[in-house]
Amino acid sequence: MNGNSTDSATVAPSEYFDLQTTGLGYLNRAREVPTRGEPFLAVDIAALHGAKDNVQYTRFDCIVRGKKAEEIVRRLMPDIEADRAVLVGFKLGDLYADTFKYTSGDKAGDIGVSLKSRLLQITWAKVDGEAVYSARSDKSETENSANDLDKHETAAIAQPEACAS
Repeated sequence: MNGNSTDSATVAPSEYFDLQTTGLGYLNRAREVPTRGEPFLAVDIAALHGAKDNVQYTRFDCIVRGKKAEEIVRRLMPDIEADRAVLVGFKLGDLYADTFKYTSGDKAGDIGVSLKSRLLQITWAKVDGEAVYSARSDKSETENSANDLDKHETAAIAQPEACAS
């Protein structure tokens, strides 16, 4: 065997550690992103957290991965574009922070941070409070998430301008 070849029996398989985040949040800015190769679907999620009487939002800029997640986001795009409240249960993977420089506005020249991730799964979706999707495979988890949502939905929808950023 020469030094340039690789013996597949001696090569260790790749191992990965998954970082996954689950939550509920509003979908914003669904868009097709052109690239040199194939374009991809992206969406922002304004995730809810904190006390129900003082809901906070954290924004995630996501690349949509997985056929089912992409199908659901595409189905919800008209509602997102119409500025309807599109609230979903989600699972994100491979979260990381990315810095950028503001080019205009009050923050021009300042450095900002964007949280980026892959949207792996949507477990349920509501548009203006009406259920429009529920995953079949995780029925009990989806029901629990939907029940948790009902507890927080009133406070979250009362502050829709906070999730539009």
